[in-house]
Amino acid sequence: MKDELKDANFPTTADKRVYHLGLRKGEVANRMLVVGDSGRARMLAENFDTPPFHLRSDRGFECYTGVYKGVPISVHAIGMGFSAMDFLVREARACVDGDMVVVRMGSCGSMNPDVGVGSTVTPAAACAVTSNYDYFTQDDYPGEPYLISKPVKADAELHQALFDTVRQAHEYTYESNQDSGPLCLGNTVNASADSFYSSQGRIDPSFPDTNSSLMQNIMDQVPNVTTLEMETHQLYFLAHLANKRKGITDESALQQAPASHGKIRAAAVQMVFAARASRAFISPAQVKQLQTWIGKASLDTLAGFDIPPQSTQKDGIWNK
Repeated sequence: MKDELKDANFPTTADKRVYHLGLRKGEVANRMLVVGDSGRARMLAENFDTPPFHLRSDRGFECYTGVYKGVPISVHAIGMGFSAMDFLVREARACVDGDMVVVRMGSCGSMNPDVGVGSTVTPAAACAVTSNYDYFTQDDYPGEPYLISKPVKADAELHQALFDTVRQAHEYTYESNQDSGPLCLGNTVNASADSFYSSQGRIDPSFPDTNSSLMQNIMDQVPNVTTLEMETHQLYFLAHLANKRKGITDESALQQAPASHGKIRAAAVQMVFAARASRAFISPAQVKQLQTWIGKASLDTLAGFDIPPQSTQKDGIWNK
C-alpha cells in the first residue's frame, strides 16, 4: 500500500483515488464495457479513436478510458468472480457522476446441449448459485449444499439494444452458414456461480463438493436457464440495489450517497467457450474471431445508447 488511505468505511487516497481500482473522478466514463481478461481489454481499447488513458491498479484491475466513435467509454478488466464485479461497480460508482451504463462481455459455459461453443447469449436475467457453507461444516445439516436465487433482470432497454446489435453482427459474420453455425440467443437466464468448480457442478475428486446433481437442479428450478459463469448476477443485482436508492428511508445512508449519482443500467453478452454436456471447449482461433466482433458490437451498443446530458459526467480525461 503506497498511499495513506482515508475512511475505513470506503477507503480513498488523499487525491480521491478508490482503493482497489486506483481510479478517481474524471478517469471513468459513464459508459463501461467490463471484461475479465486483461488481454481482451487491451484488444478492445485498440478500437478507440485515439490512444486511451490506461491505469493498472496495485490490485490488478485495469482501466482504459478513451473515445469510441466520438463517445467516451471505459473498458475495465476485473478478473473473475462476484467480489471482482462488486469492487468494479461500487468503486466506479464513486468515480463518475450521473448514470452508469455497464455492459459485461465475458465467456461462459452452456447448460443447453443445443447451444454449442462459439454461440453468443445475451441474458435478460441472472440468478446466483452459491455454496451453503453450513451444509459442509455442520454435521447432519438439514439444508441443501447449494443455494439458487431467484433471477434478477437486466435493464430492459439496454438488453434489447445489446441483443439487437449482437444479432446483426452475428448475421453479418456467419451469413454463409447460419443454419449450421453458432447460435445467437437473447432473453435467456444466466446462472452465476461463486466458484468455477463446486458451484458450477464440476467434479473434483480432491474435494467432496456434493454437486453431482447440481446442474440438473439449476435447470429444474430456473426456467430458461442457458449459461453458467461467475459475474453477471452480481452486476444485475448491484444495479437493482443502487436503483432502489429513491426508496431509502435511512437518513444517514442518504446523506452519505452523493446526489450526483444517477441510475445504473446493466446488460451482458456471453461467449460460449464450454459446452458442459459434451465437454467440448472452444479453440483459440474461434476465441479470437468471436471476441473481436462481439467486442465491437458491445462498443457500438454503448456508443449508441443515450444518456441525458444532465446525467453525464461533465469533465474527464476525454475532453482535456
